[in-house]
Amino acid sequence: MKNGVLFYLLVFMFFACKNADQNDTAHEGQVVTADSAAIADAIHGFFHWYDTFLMDTTVRIEFTDASGEHLKLDQANLESYYSHFRNSGFVSDEFIANEYAFFKKCEQLWQNEAVDDIPSCLDADKYFCAQDWEINFWTQSPVRIQSLGDNKVYATLYGSDSAGSIERSFELKKENEKWVLLKVECDMGI
Repeated sequence: MKNGVLFYLLVFMFFACKNADQNDTAHEGQVVTADSAAIADAIHGFFHWYDTFLMDTTVRIEFTDASGEHLKLDQANLESYYSHFRNSGFVSDEFIANEYAFFKKCEQLWQNEAVDDIPSCLDADKYFCAQDWEINFWTQSPVRIQSLGDNKVYATLYGSDSAGSIERSFELKKENEKWVLLKVECDMGI
């Protein structure tokens, strides 16, 4: 009798855990599905803002210093540059911290490069991940979304431009009920 009760108890627990796992997975998928338009809007909105920011000559900020033998960062200008990103509302504080860390690594590479060479990390636009781009891809292409749990997603912008098929990936998180960028994936040599 004890073995029979134990068997039924184990079977019950197995199915209860299995259903709980399925409910958790469904819930995560529902969050992504429910927020898919907001996630796409965050990516599209960032690139619309960024393209406008790049073209605005009144806010052009050079955050490198080429006055010596090697290129180096101008920390005050770098902070001023990224204050515009922070104020855009499209990026998280983690995004900005990652950008500072990225450029610190770049600055180390610059110490082995002549100041008049094309510097590592700066041979293409870091967010468009190209030297030339068609803004419509970045502001209108569909987005595939994969949940990373805890209000984080991995999203891929996909479509084509005059060069052919293109995909770019991002990480976002929901912060204060709004989706913001954590990372824009682009291989800049680091």
